[in-house]
Order: sequence, then C-alpha cells, then structure tokens
Amino acid sequence: MKLSECCSRKVVIILAFVQNVASVPTYGVSNVFSRSLEPRDTDYEDFSWLRYWATLGDSYAAGIGAGSKIDKDCARYDRSYPYLMSIDDRLGTNQYREWQNLACSGATTEDIVANQIPNLANVQDVITLSAGGNDVGLSTILNNCIFRWWPFGASCESTIEETKAKVNDLGGKLDSMLNAAISKLDNTNSRIYYVGYAQFFNAQTTQCNSVTFKFWRLTTGEPLTQERRAALNDLVVETNNQIKAAVERAGERVVYVDTDPYFSEYGGLYCDEGVTEPDPNRGDLLFYERNTQNSALTRRQEGTVTEDDIFLNGTFEGDVANWIEDTLEQYPDWKSELEDGILEELNDTSLASLSVALAVENIDISKLSASSLPRWLIKDETRRVFHPRENGHAVIANLVFYHMVVEQMLALGVDVGDDPEEGSFDTCPIKCPNPSGCPTCSDNSVPYVPAQLKDPSHGSLFDPNGLIIMMRQASCTNECTYLPDLPMGLQTRYQNADKTDCEIALALPNNVEAWVYRGTPSTGLQWQDCWDSFMNITNWCIREGPNNGWVNGPDTYQYYQAGFRPINDKSALHEPLDPTYHLLDTNPPPPDTTGWQCKDKCPTMSDEFTINWCIDNCNCELTNGGISLSCPL
Repeated sequence: MKLSECCSRKVVIILAFVQNVASVPTYGVSNVFSRSLEPRDTDYEDFSWLRYWATLGDSYAAGIGAGSKIDKDCARYDRSYPYLMSIDDRLGTNQYREWQNLACSGATTEDIVANQIPNLANVQDVITLSAGGNDVGLSTILNNCIFRWWPFGASCESTIEETKAKVNDLGGKLDSMLNAAISKLDNTNSRIYYVGYAQFFNAQTTQCNSVTFKFWRLTTGEPLTQERRAALNDLVVETNNQIKAAVERAGERVVYVDTDPYFSEYGGLYCDEGVTEPDPNRGDLLFYERNTQNSALTRRQEGTVTEDDIFLNGTFEGDVANWIEDTLEQYPDWKSELEDGILEELNDTSLASLSVALAVENIDISKLSASSLPRWLIKDETRRVFHPRENGHAVIANLVFYHMVVEQMLALGVDVGDDPEEGSFDTCPIKCPNPSGCPTCSDNSVPYVPAQLKDPSHGSLFDPNGLIIMMRQASCTNECTYLPDLPMGLQTRYQNADKTDCEIALALPNNVEAWVYRGTPSTGLQWQDCWDSFMNITNWCIREGPNNGWVNGPDTYQYYQAGFRPINDKSALHEPLDPTYHLLDTNPPPPDTTGWQCKDKCPTMSDEFTINWCIDNCNCELTNGGISLSCPL
C-alpha cells in the first residue's frame, strides 16, 4: 500500500489542538526500527517507542505568545508546535522518554550551534528545528517595514536589500548548524525535521494597499501595498530556498517540513481575500496580529509584575521592548498617543515586586532589556506579532507528525509513492484528531448549496466550509453570539437559560439554512473542544457541500452538530428565519425547464434565461425590446 493511497494533505493538516494524552501501549526503550513487525501490523502514527527527542531553534519553535509562558529566558510558550506534539496521542507515553526543549527566542544559527546543540546527548531519535529568520534580521524587517516601533530606523527598501544579502550568505551557516545537529542523532533512522517559514501576506489582493500596521499614532506608517507585501514574501521564499538546499546537502537524515502552502491554503495570511485589515481575531488567521487574543490569554492582575514580564536582551521581545523604550525616552509625550493602551504604567509597588522577583530568580540585570526595569510593561498582544498563533502551531505540529509517519513507513519498507503529500481525501483512513475523533456524517437533507455565497448588504463572499467555520466562532463563545459582520435578518439563534445549548442559523437560497449546534457549555477547555469538534465536522463531513455531521466531545455530555438543512426545519430550536431574505448565490443554477411549453403569448419582459429559452425552443424573435411570439408563461 502506498502512503498516497491513504493519506491526504487536507486530512493530515486539520487545524486540531490537542488537550489530553490518551493511554497508548508503551514499547519500553526499544526502537520501532528494530522491531520485527509486518507493515500491516503497524500503526504508523504510533511513536510511543521514541525515547530521546529535542527541540532546537528560534522564536517560531519557542512559540512566543502562543498560550502561557513556561520559560522566561527564552520566551517559550505552552502552545508552541513542539509542546503540542509533546501532548499529542501520536507520541504516546514512554516512562523513559527525555525531551529537551532548547528553543530560544532570538536565537541565530550560530547561537544554536554554540548554546543549544552542545547540551544534547548523542542519542537523539528525533530533533525538530526552526532557524534562519534571526540570521536575516526578522525583527529589523518588522521594525523598518511594518511597525516602526523605533520610527527613525532605515528605510524599508534599504532594509529589504540588506536582508537579501544576508539571505544569500545563509547557506554556510545552515550547513554548520545541520552538521552539528546530525552529530547528535542516535542512528541512521534518526531524523531532524527542519520546519520552514510561511509567507505572511496575500500579495494578490488590493484592499490592504492603503493599510498600515503602524505602532505609533503620530507616525505616517508603512502602507502594505501589493509591491511591499510581495517583496516581504519573497524574502521568506528565498530564506526557505536556502533552507531546502541545506537540507538536501545534509542528506536523508534531515527532512524539510514545508509549512508555506498550508498557511495560504487555510486563508491564514494577512490581507487575505475578503479580509479588511486590521482583523486580529478572525478564526482563519494563523499569525498573530496586534491585539489578537489567545483562546485563553493569561492576563496579569493590574498593578502586579511577575517574572513573565521580564524581557531579555537578544530575544524578539527584548528587541521590541528596547525600541519602544528608546522612542519613549526621546518622545515621552507619545505615551498618551499610544493606540489601544499598548503599554501599562507601573506603580512603585509593582517595581518593588519586580525587584524581589529578580532577586529570587538570581537574574543577571545586565541581560535585561531596557524595558525590564522601567515604567512600562508591554502587553502580550504586541510582542508576538508575525509569529504563529496557536492554530498555526497546530498546523505545524500536524505537518511534522505527517513527515514522521512517512519516515517510519519508509524505515519499515512501505512504499510511500513519489509524492506522499498527494492523495485522495475520500479514501484516507487516517485517525481523526483530538478531542473527539471522527464525526458521523449524515445523509444530505437538501439537494444543493451554492459554492459561493454573497452577503446582500456588504458583498462579502463565503463558501460552505467558511460559513460553518464562521458560525463555529460565534457558537463556541459561551454567550452564543450573533455573527457581527452579517445583517441580523439573515441569522437567528437559540440559547437556553443555563447556556448549555446554542444553535445559530443563517438563511441561504432555495429554502436552505446553514446551522451549528452545541449541547454543552463552552468555557475553559470545553471552548477548545467546541472549536476542534466543529473543525472536524467541517473537514470530514461538510467538505464544501450540502452535508451534515455530528460528533460527541471528549466528555459524554458534549455534543456538536452542523451542516445544511431545510430552512426552519421542524428539528430547529431557533426563531424562524425569513425565507425571502437570504445570502445570495453568486452563480445560481439554471431553472428546471421540465414542463415548459410554448404559448401563444407571454409577457414582453422576462429574465435572460427565459428569453434565451424562448429563442432556442419557440422560434421567438426579439422585437422592440420584447418577445414577439410564443414563449412559456
């Protein structure tokens, strides 16, 4: 069996977060590659054999801003893709396993060689790696071309040219890093999975041409023109090309993990089609934007300071903090002009508590950025921009697992085909992701749902999957909210008094409604269960068609259902929708002409389809703007 016959891009890259680790068989310390197993007996997604694995890299691997901070020195967070992998069922449990997470925000390839790789034992089964962005100056690009935290830096154009030169010089540094990392692998079947970067922008759209992401209100900002977006994307592409070339030079023990096409495929880029920027909290966005909220963003109490507020020099956070602090020292009045309350002023008690925290942690003050001891604190929503969100890290984690499956199958002698990422969506038996597993897909209850729908008020376009995902975002809030970007007359909802039930419906053409239902509260981890369950239904059942599906959550009382059904169906809980006011079909199918007959007379005005039918079937002629002879009434 070829891998291409059982695995598919769309299935493997489901946007699923993992919350709980299921109990799976443990193979002790033995390596799967030494087991005498026939391929048909092997669960290719079972990596419970894995004993030694490590994470190396920069802020993309550290997961800056994604979830809660678990390491202050390197800005590591607990929803980074390595952390998501560590709690995924596919990794299983192994009492002997040792995982070293050495990724550090701000790390260059030379830092990884000097400070991370030497700390690894020479027994690694798997190493995940993200690196190269800091070598070419990611933070400087973001300052000079996007945010202007320090508004007096070089021009964007000159920064891009300098970055191109750095990209061209990257190859030798990557070779040195990979050679050092390969020396830490255990055997010929051990692998390094090198994660590439994703482009940030959709450069084909025009609605961002006059948009800026400027940080300071009093500055002019840098417009996100198509030309600028394309130039910044090209830097990512060329950096990835250098990484791919280095991976190829390193040989089969290093595997390149290409994230770029998937971030685009899922509509996860800035300035995507139909998006009016800034739109920091849209569900499909896979990068952090200013003021993007986490699913459960940890907020400190007002006026308190913890060790999580410390920014170290050399980290992405530290660079941003230093630029902002330098600007405020030169223009202290700008503090009052900050948008959205980016900075919070500290009181004396806060400073005292920070001093205590520094003393307890025995932190070298010389390592601290300028903004670690002063009057200001920078919020999470600012210091993680242009890094993957939690859902972006989930995409990366699933991609790494996918390549691990491929390598495991190859080691066991299974034919994976020439292009294992291509396959059939319909036939793939791969396990569904957490939290709830595969949904049950029910029979179609309506014959047709338009491939593209349009909001009659604002002209926004939606596809069937996109509608369900948009409604998921509203349903999975415990308030069971209306969709903010659609007119009220198009939508309705139901929520019971204790907020355990939520149903949202939208009116579609042809007496159809799109609907989602959750039968559980949606708070805490249940919010994530809700989010993931609807995503599974969308990808497994809806699949851009007039389909339905349901699934239970990880707890028996959790239930989720979504799809398309007759408008105001008898099973609906919501208040009735008006069938005459609905989203519009941008390409409606032709009417059924069964039973149409030529008559002696017909109205002189009719729709284009009817007129053409008359001409083709009834020998009609157009005269004086009307139809002269027999046509169907």
